[in-house]
Amino acid sequence: MNPEGSEIFTKIYQLCAEVNGIAQDFPEDGYVTHEIRTNAILIPLRITRGHENKRPDRFIEDLYEAYAYLLDLESQILLTRKLGYIDYGASQSLKEKLGNLLKMLRMSIESSEENVSRKNKDKRNK
Repeated sequence: MNPEGSEIFTKIYQLCAEVNGIAQDFPEDGYVTHEIRTNAILIPLRITRGHENKRPDRFIEDLYEAYAYLLDLESQILLTRKLGYIDYGASQSLKEKLGNLLKMLRMSIESSEENVSRKNKDKRNK
């Protein structure tokens, strides 16, 4: 998966930029503020790092890390709603986008795992 120009990377980047923009209005001293901003930065970085990594197994690990950060971001969005930092409509919109991205990233991970498995099988058969 080449991140630049790929649909999933574009959507993840857009979501993370949106979350970071929303978090600008959060209290500066809050743990949730720090965590949500950190995850919004780390998700696209993990995907890019994975792409740059030439080892397929490490690429899959980076995709799993990005997936985990997306799950963390989902929890943090729920928490920001409970704390009154964002309204219900904004939280639902972000949750919907996150849900779609989680599905897309999961399919990408499964596809990458299948490709690695297929390559390993081909190597054993030679």
